[in-house]
Amino acid sequence: MKHFKQLVNYHSSIMRKHKKAGSLSISIRILAPQGVNEPITPYLKYFIKKFFNNSRSRKAFSKNIVGYYWVILLNSDQIPYLHINF
Repeated sequence: MKHFKQLVNYHSSIMRKHKKAGSLSISIRILAPQGVNEPITPYLKYFIKKFFNNSRSRKAFSKNIVGYYWVILLNSDQIPYLHINF
C-alpha cells in the first residue's frame, strides 16, 4: 500500500505543477513462443530497456512529457507485464 500512496502523491504533484497535463497509459505484455519453457522476465527486462532508451532519445519525449512512472505487475496467470503511465 505504501508504494501505491507514493505513486498517487507523485501523480498529484505533477498535476498540480502542470494544470493542462493529461495522461497516457501503456501496458506491455510479452508472450513466450509456444514450446518455450524459459522464464519471460529476461525478455520483459530487455524490452523495457529498449522502450525507455528509444523513447528518451525522441525529441517529443523531452519536450512534451513532464513525468512518468512504471510498474511491473502480474496478470491472473502470474505472467509479468509492464504498465507505464506518462
